[in-house]
Amino acid sequence: MQKPVELELNTNLSVIELFFHNYIWFIIFLFGFLTFGIINVSMILYNGGVIGFLIGYSLKTNQFMQLMLWLAPHGVFEISALIISNSFAFFVIYLFYSKVIREINIKSNIKNLFTNSFFLITILSLIAAFLEVYINYK
Repeated sequence: MQKPVELELNTNLSVIELFFHNYIWFIIFLFGFLTFGIINVSMILYNGGVIGFLIGYSLKTNQFMQLMLWLAPHGVFEISALIISNSFAFFVIYLFYSKVIREINIKSNIKNLFTNSFFLITILSLIAAFLEVYINYK
């Protein structure tokens, strides 16, 4: 039987590279209402599958604590940005459904909500990228 491969952390990325990689996806999620949430749901399932595989593999190879030490510091901020961007998209879909399909008069300030979501995603992505580069446990 072959010895399991040890998990490795890629430390060759800069803060700018990580920020833009994640930030582009969060902006895509923010505008996910344009695809009626299909992109949002598919990427949540994909990311959940990848993380699920990593957690399962790390449990099998006794590397779970190492994985959590790598993911936890920046993951909290990335997951928060993910939740905010997807929540905005699904809220817009809900508003569309309520106003057009059910013909309910709902008043909401989408511009303000979008601005707040965009600002929070930017800040959280910057913090996550900084933590991922400079605060990782080896």
